[in-house]
Amino acid sequence: MAPKNGIRIRSTRSLGRVGALLVAASMLGAPDSTLASQQPAQAAATEAPKYPQTEAKIVKQEDGSLLVDDKYIVKGQGTKEKPYVITWDMLVSAHEEFDPRAKKTTLPGRVMMLADKQVLIEGFVCFPLAIEQPRELLSMLNQWDGCCIGVPPTPYDAVEVRLAQPVVDDGKFATTGAVQGTFKVEPYLVGEWLVGLYLMEDARFMPKVLSGQGS
Repeated sequence: MAPKNGIRIRSTRSLGRVGALLVAASMLGAPDSTLASQQPAQAAATEAPKYPQTEAKIVKQEDGSLLVDDKYIVKGQGTKEKPYVITWDMLVSAHEEFDPRAKKTTLPGRVMMLADKQVLIEGFVCFPLAIEQPRELLSMLNQWDGCCIGVPPTPYDAVEVRLAQPVVDDGKFATTGAVQGTFKVEPYLVGEWLVGLYLMEDARFMPKVLSGQGS
């Protein structure tokens, strides 16, 4: 089975920014001719400038969790011992305020509050192709195998994860799990196309979530 729009991740190094470009183009419907001109590693992809951001409304609840913007529950303290435990709907909601192609250029405070904090999130995962001991993966809201099976992620529902240690056991065959590490919000654009937004660095991958982690 061929991948959608004939698109497939080609980077043998990672599922990183090149992969994000291909994913975003497939989801957003970029014409093949446009995509072809942007695929090489030396493509005119530039880090986005600093963007204004809103201020998150944060209320600490009796159980110690945070109620953010009257809607999102965040557990933990943002530390390595007690990371923020977040949900995908909080990350995905960034599209409401930040979409450069739609001339929306404000980063929501509810995601910026996570920047440079320890964060844990559970989801589907996809490792780079043909890497024996991967040090990078995509953590995603939806299942995707990097090619044909599942729903390719968007910049809002995927986190590019850089692991502190390579995965050397059967964990590289996992399709779900949790990741914890230092969270980054770094918009990455090709022209007006947003192809990456969330990163996690110095992370560890847990094929099975530990109960009570970060609570």
